[in-house]
Amino acid sequence: MDRNTNLKIIAIVVCVVLVAGLGVALGVLAHKVKTFNTEMGAIYDSAYYATLDGLGDTENKLMKVQVSNYNKTKKDLLQEVYTNCEVMSVSLARLNNEEFDSTKLMKFVNQLGGFSSYLSKKLPDESITTEENTKLLKLTEVVTALEKAFAEAGDKVALGGSLYSTLQEGIDTLQGVYDAFDMTTVDYPEMIYDGPFSDGLLDREAKFLGGKQEVDRATAKERVEALYGTTTDEGEVSGAIPSYLFSIGEGSVEVSKVGGYIVELALESDDGEINYTKEQVMTSTKDFLNILGYSDMEAVWVSVNGDMAYINFAYVKDSVIYYPDLIKAKVSLVDARVIGIEAQNYLYNHVDRAPITERGNADEISLKEGFEIVAKRMAVIPTEWNTEQSVYEIAGRYNGAFYYLYYDIVTLEEIKVMRVIQDENQGELIV
Repeated sequence: MDRNTNLKIIAIVVCVVLVAGLGVALGVLAHKVKTFNTEMGAIYDSAYYATLDGLGDTENKLMKVQVSNYNKTKKDLLQEVYTNCEVMSVSLARLNNEEFDSTKLMKFVNQLGGFSSYLSKKLPDESITTEENTKLLKLTEVVTALEKAFAEAGDKVALGGSLYSTLQEGIDTLQGVYDAFDMTTVDYPEMIYDGPFSDGLLDREAKFLGGKQEVDRATAKERVEALYGTTTDEGEVSGAIPSYLFSIGEGSVEVSKVGGYIVELALESDDGEINYTKEQVMTSTKDFLNILGYSDMEAVWVSVNGDMAYINFAYVKDSVIYYPDLIKAKVSLVDARVIGIEAQNYLYNHVDRAPITERGNADEISLKEGFEIVAKRMAVIPTEWNTEQSVYEIAGRYNGAFYYLYYDIVTLEEIKVMRVIQDENQGELIV
C-alpha cells in the first residue's frame, strides 16, 4: 500500500471522528488547547487531514456530477458536497492563526457549500442550467488546485517540516489559487444558512477593546473560575485579540488580555431530556451575556438542532439592529447552559455610533406583488467594502421561499437580496 493510500485511510478515520465530535462550527477552540504549540499533534492529525480528505472527496463528487445524466444522482452528490464543506469550514477554522490566515479559504468553502445546496434543492424536479453547470466547473477547478496545494504542504511536513511554517510558505500559492478564481464570474445566489450577516465585519481590529485596561492572567482566571470553578492554564493566544487560554474540564475558554472579555467558549454538553424551549434559553442566554459585559444584546436568529439551540445575538439600540456587533451562542436545551460562544465580531466592531437621523419613508418601498411581509425594521449591516450601511430590513415570503430585502435608509434603493436556505434545521428570524 503506497503512502498516498495510507494518508487517505488516516484522513477518512480522522474525518469520521471529527464529524462525530463537533457542533455546528461554533466555539471551535481545538487549535488553542494543549496542542497549540505542537507541530505534529492533534491539529495536524485532525484539521489538516480532514481538510485534505474533504477537498479530495469533494473534487471526486463534483466530477461525478459532471458525468452523471440523472438528476437524482446529482442531487445526492451535491448534498454530500454541502456536508463536506461544513466539515472543511470547521477544519480550516482550526488551522487559522496569525501564521496561516484561512479566512478566504473558509469563505470559498462556504460559498461552494451554499451553491451546492442551492442546486441540490432544485433537483431532481428542475435541472441544472448550462450557466450553473459552468459555474460548478469553475468551482471544481479551484477545489482541485487547493487539494494539490494542501497535499504538497503535507509532503513537506512528513519530511520533518513544521505544519504552520510549511503552510505559511504555501500561503502565496494558496492565495494565488483563490485569487485566480474571479468571483465576479460566479453569480452566487445570496443565501442565508447561519442567520443574516453571520460573518459580520472581520477587519482584525478589536475596536471595542480600544482604550480598555489590560488584565493579568490571575485576574482573568478569577473571572473564569467565578463562572465555572477550577480552571487550568493553557498558555496564550496571539493574533488580533491576544488572549489567555484556560481549560474547563473537557472544554476551553479564551479571555482577552485587554478588558478580560470572553472571546470564545467551548464546553462539553450533557445528554438528557429537553427541558427548555428556545424562547427560554434566548432569555437566559441574553442575561448571561449581560453578566459577561455584553449588554443590550437581542436574539435575532435561532436554529434548533436536537437538544441544542444556536442563537445569534446582535447589539440593538433605539430599535436599530447592528449586525456587525454579532455574538453567536450555542445553548443546551437540557439544562440551559451556554456551552459555546463566539464574540469576535462584537469585539472587532462594537463602538458608540451616532443615531440615525436621516431616513426615508419605509412605506414607500416598492415590493414585488405577492411578497408577504413578516418583519420590517431598521438595521446597520456590513458591506463587502468592510464598512457599514444603514438600511431598512424587510423579511418575508415569496413563492414559498423566505427572503431578506435590504434598502438604503435614505434613498430606499434596493441594495441586497438574501434567501434563506430551506432545510429541516432552518433557522428562524426573531421579531
